[in-house]
Amino acid sequence: MKRTLLASLFALFPLTANAGWGFTHHSNNVYSAKSQVSSPMDNVPTIDYWSPKLTLQFDVLETIASLSRENTTNFGFNGYWTVHRGLVNQNVHGLLQLGVSVDMSQNKVVDPFDGEEEVISNSWALLQPRLGAELKSKKTKYGFGMYVVSGIGFARVPNLEREDGDDAMSATELAVGTGLQISAWVK
Repeated sequence: MKRTLLASLFALFPLTANAGWGFTHHSNNVYSAKSQVSSPMDNVPTIDYWSPKLTLQFDVLETIASLSRENTTNFGFNGYWTVHRGLVNQNVHGLLQLGVSVDMSQNKVVDPFDGEEEVISNSWALLQPRLGAELKSKKTKYGFGMYVVSGIGFARVPNLEREDGDDAMSATELAVGTGLQISAWVK
């Protein structure tokens, strides 16, 4: 079973001569009209699939860490497509990527009105341009990058201003965000 799963994973993300795996640290915040969210696991990096045209970031470590906490579960995924790449100097490439970020967090809380436990979810979907510089050498099999990321999209967050009888979730809201990402990968 494990071999089949690994074979499927490598079939989805082929390790060509220009592709690899890595990690990205995220330092970002997302705001909506009623909420500000920064991940409770800001210091946990994503696990990344990296290629010259495509970057996929999976919040695997954050999800595993959230499973050890009694009342919280977090899921997340980012994907970026390279729109433009230019040579800054022999070892530095500048790039512009367009992408999407999808995050969901579920928390078990006690309703202050009826005392019953309920599950509250935060859901975010953002379109994200990513602008950065990558340091890599043709002679080595590793690289580093630093990126500025902004985003605009939609959020569904708890209704913190509700009264007894109101829905615990607010309507879908406009959300904006910004942040910094630092990546390292190996081919």
